[in-house]
Amino acid sequence: MLERLATAWQALDTSKKQVQKPVFRPLSSVGRLEKGSSSGSVGKLRGTSPISKRSRSGLETDYSRSKSQTLVRESLRTKITLRPLLPREGLSAETAERLYRARCEDLNVPLLADQIGKFQELCARNVGKRRLFLEDTGLGPRCTAILAHILRTTPHFAYVCLGKNPIGTEGLCMLLPALLETSTVVHLGLNSVDMSPEFSVRLFDSLHSHPSIASIDCSSDGVRKNRLVGKGAEAVSRLLRANMVLYALNIAGTALGTEGAEVLAAGLRDNWTLQWLDISNNGISGKVWETLGEAVDKSKVRHLAIGENRLNQIGAEYVGKMAASVFGRCPVTFFNASKCELTPSCLRKLCPGFSQNPFIRRLSLEHNPMTSTPVIEMYQFLADAMVLEELNLNRCELAGDSIDTVAAGLSKNRTVLRLYLAWNGFGDLGAKALAVALEKNCTLKALDLTANLIRNEGGASLAHSLDLNRSLEALILTDNTIGDSTGQLLADLTKRNRTLTTVLLHSNPINPTFLQAIHKSAGHNRSRKQRSLTPLLRSEVRSLILPSSAFTDLVHALQTKKEEAVEARALLEIQQKRMERILEEEGSRFSELHKELGLLQGSRRSREKDLEDLLEAMKRGEI
Repeated sequence: MLERLATAWQALDTSKKQVQKPVFRPLSSVGRLEKGSSSGSVGKLRGTSPISKRSRSGLETDYSRSKSQTLVRESLRTKITLRPLLPREGLSAETAERLYRARCEDLNVPLLADQIGKFQELCARNVGKRRLFLEDTGLGPRCTAILAHILRTTPHFAYVCLGKNPIGTEGLCMLLPALLETSTVVHLGLNSVDMSPEFSVRLFDSLHSHPSIASIDCSSDGVRKNRLVGKGAEAVSRLLRANMVLYALNIAGTALGTEGAEVLAAGLRDNWTLQWLDISNNGISGKVWETLGEAVDKSKVRHLAIGENRLNQIGAEYVGKMAASVFGRCPVTFFNASKCELTPSCLRKLCPGFSQNPFIRRLSLEHNPMTSTPVIEMYQFLADAMVLEELNLNRCELAGDSIDTVAAGLSKNRTVLRLYLAWNGFGDLGAKALAVALEKNCTLKALDLTANLIRNEGGASLAHSLDLNRSLEALILTDNTIGDSTGQLLADLTKRNRTLTTVLLHSNPINPTFLQAIHKSAGHNRSRKQRSLTPLLRSEVRSLILPSSAFTDLVHALQTKKEEAVEARALLEIQQKRMERILEEEGSRFSELHKELGLLQGSRRSREKDLEDLLEAMKRGEI
């Protein structure tokens, strides 16, 4: 009985399998299954399969047909959604390895297998996102050949910086054609690459009509020098006259000299696009500053750096006139005159010009020996500054009465946001003077007093002054001799004064407990400031959000303006036709009046002749 039930159940199961739709699977997978399966499983599979050979061939045909239809659909879908691939960012591992091998050949050093991976990591960090930053990596002429190939094959780099490499004239000659072929490079950095004056002429002359390069850095510092001298200065002058794209030019430390500066000024006078110029450390001195001042005053330069040049009294006088806009209207907003050997007598000629300038926002007079002589003009400059936001007086030997003058001007100032007074050594007396100024000043945001020999007495004065000051956010007292008593005062201060978000006290003999407390309180102040800024930003964003009907209203307004323009044009045409008709009528009338005038003049002449004949007849007695 049980055997009969099992046979019936097996038959019913077989009939159900015949009714079910077959599952289509690739024939290759079936073949792999049969080959990869054991003999028992294969026999079981073949024995339980309800599909005959004929039906199996039909299914194979149906499967191949459905597969071809699926492939067609996928190909069509691929064609529809196909998008062009972007150029690959960065360098491949093979290219980076080639570059490393060429670098080893340029430097004549052995090839190390463990350094290849490190160089590839360096390339991965510095090459990509439209940047090609390989400064100070030992690249030579052989490497520039590979870089030229990279610039040709992946034309998407915008910032190319290859400075501080021993490229030399040979490598630059190989790189220049590739740079001229690209139209995406915006910034070109070739600082300190052993550039010769002859190649500088070739470089600047070839960039006259380049469509994209807007920033050039050919400065030099350190061992590898770029030398422009007179030839390079003439080429730069021609570039400034011809190129209408150049925005920034850095030729600091290129041995221009006084003659080169005068040639440069001639080209700068005819340029209307350059806004960033650095001519520091070029041995410029004398009356050429008058020519440069006039040229800058007529140009659009906003960032001007003339540091490490000798101004002396003559140059200071002309620069002061330039800043005072005596020649016209000086547009400079950032002025750097660091390491220019400015003495108090030079400052007396510079500061009045800076006081009268309505544009300078950032001024750097770093590393000038102002000594302890008080400069009243500095006080007037700080007191009368209209837009000055940043003043750098680091390493100016400010001490005694000189720092008192600066502090007195700071107490009157209402525009300076950042003041740098590091490495002046004015001690506790200068700190006390600045503390008095901070009690009266209400705009200063950051104050740097690094390395000024400030001890507990001066630090305590600064801490007490910040109880009254609610504008200062950053106070830097690094590398002084402040002790625990001032540390305790500053720790308590940062808890009360919530605007003070940064207090730096490195290299001071202070207990780490006080340093941790100051750091913690300043961090809380920063977090509180960020939380307070969030509602303000949200309100500003809400004010920027336009209503839903703004677009339709704008379209309607534009349509109305268009209709009004059409009507006005039609009225104008009507008025023009009317004026033309009036002009024709008046012209015809004028011609008629002109004819009548001619007739009247003819009759007048005939009557005058008759009158003359009559008078003659009367004289002769005939009448």
